[in-house]
Amino acid sequence: MRCLTLADKLREQGNSVRFICRDLKGNLGHLAKGKGFELHYLPAPEDEYKVRPDDCAHGAWLEIGWEDDAEQTSSIMEEYDIKPELLIIDHYALDYRFERNLRPFVEYIMVIDDLADRKHDCDILLDQNLQPKMLTRYNGLVPESCLKLLGPQYALLRPEFGEERKRMKPRDGKVERMLVFFGGIDKDNVTAMALNALTQMNLDGIAIDVVIGGNNPHRSEIEKIIQKMRMVSLHCQVANFAHLMAEADLALCASGTTTWERCALGLPTLMISVADNQVTASVACHEAGVAQYLGKFGDVTAGTIIKSLADMLANPGKIREMRKKAQELVDAEGCVRVSEIIAEKWASVKA
Repeated sequence: MRCLTLADKLREQGNSVRFICRDLKGNLGHLAKGKGFELHYLPAPEDEYKVRPDDCAHGAWLEIGWEDDAEQTSSIMEEYDIKPELLIIDHYALDYRFERNLRPFVEYIMVIDDLADRKHDCDILLDQNLQPKMLTRYNGLVPESCLKLLGPQYALLRPEFGEERKRMKPRDGKVERMLVFFGGIDKDNVTAMALNALTQMNLDGIAIDVVIGGNNPHRSEIEKIIQKMRMVSLHCQVANFAHLMAEADLALCASGTTTWERCALGLPTLMISVADNQVTASVACHEAGVAQYLGKFGDVTAGTIIKSLADMLANPGKIREMRKKAQELVDAEGCVRVSEIIAEKWASVKA
């Protein structure tokens, strides 16, 4: 989704943008195609991939060796009549070796990352997350000449978040509407766990919007829980997510990229990390006062949610303060900022 957001902005500037992705189960290539972008699919692997000792920490996510991926990707790029100016890579299983192999086929390389767990050979690195030692964590991992765009001020948010932000009215800290969201897939079904916790509370007068993705495998279980609850609406693969966030007074959500969307709209959040790579950013958000981090899924119980939510509902002043700090952290202009920096960099190089 962050790549699509940046692609839209780059296309607005008059650039031609193409996507390359592998035809893995549940891939979102159709979203790029639906927006009118040219899409090139790499073939689905025929055999199960066995991770090798020198693979990246998330090497299994690629489902193929990085060398094969580089060869297949470069073969597509060779078909272009004009050498692409910029290749943007967003994948935790790829590092400097893949990037170095693609160098001959492009002018410049940009990497989107937030793990800082491997070396990159790139001209621009974007990490939109709030992290401890944010400004130094990529030292030694990227070339000295690399332009580093670090922090939520570069968060790649869709335009509708900025539009909703401008329309928002002041809030007094009272909770009349909540948002529940734990990712599109939510393989561990954190949504059901959270809803079961909410059923044990007296939430009379509070409307709840529950959002899941179209590929969520637990939809039927979630629907059964919701049928027993009052003032709860289920939304699947929503097109108006920004509006739902803007309408909410408090969220119970996973960490991840939607964190910065919530911040842009000043939405205080009870946050649960659902992946190891979300922990440090979750802790940083907690320390910055823009969210309350409840812990990692597996450590968080229904009791944890009930106690934390009860404390928040009883403290409207805290909710107001979290809302203010969140909006100060993210201004919803990150995508514009990044696209302008890209344009300025290439203009200065070609001058």
